[in-house]
Amino acid sequence: TGLPIDREGETFGNVPPYTAFLAAQYSFDLEGPGDGWLRGWLTPRLEGVLSGPIHYQGLELPSATQGAFALLNARLTYDFNDDRSQVALWGRNLTDTVYFGSSIPITAFGYNLPFLGTPRTFGAELSHRF
Repeated sequence: TGLPIDREGETFGNVPPYTAFLAAQYSFDLEGPGDGWLRGWLTPRLEGVLSGPIHYQGLELPSATQGAFALLNARLTYDFNDDRSQVALWGRNLTDTVYFGSSIPITAFGYNLPFLGTPRTFGAELSHRF
């Protein structure tokens, strides 16, 4: 509208009023047969992420506001007894929460172009230290 915008009392953009991260993991010693290479450690891990609402641009652009959201991640790791090799399976955003992590304002048209956060994702890793 061309009128001045009063930002007094507003929170900072791109900064949620609260965030929380909680993780739990425990390692189990697996006794394989004999002195075989299958002996090792199994480690399950759960992570929870909580983010409060965020406004990426000014509050006059409501489409640039993300409500509070939570994410759940998990990982299962097997460390071989040689302490050099590891296999891991992981999943991120297991509840498939739809959220966006950033946006580009097109203020001349009063519009916002949000970029969605990562959807439910699975993967595997194999590593070896030399």
